[in-house]
Amino acid sequence: MRRSTFVAGEFVWTGFDYLGEPTPFIARGWGRYSKRPITPAEESRISLFGIVDLAGIPKDRFCLYRSYWAPEKTTVHVLPHWNWPDRLGQTVPVYVYTSGDSAELFLNGRSLG
Repeated sequence: MRRSTFVAGEFVWTGFDYLGEPTPFIARGWGRYSKRPITPAEESRISLFGIVDLAGIPKDRFCLYRSYWAPEKTTVHVLPHWNWPDRLGQTVPVYVYTSGDSAELFLNGRSLG
């Protein structure tokens, strides 16, 4: 996008999550969502698609946008959370958003690239 002289920026429909528009989609793994019947305990009263949550804490996408559109601000963000007990022994894709020219990921002192 930055190379396109006709693109002035990016529009994000919702900056903050907010009360009043429920999002009844349930995550089924990294990046996969599907609609299914939900229990009363799972019912949502908030939107979940903002780049900042209800408490004002930036989400992953916030860091992506900041690293891209505000490179003068130092940004290094690694995602997702990868120490879940049920993923022991599985490969977990790791993403890094950075305003730097490059980043190198180390795990237990070994470079992963």
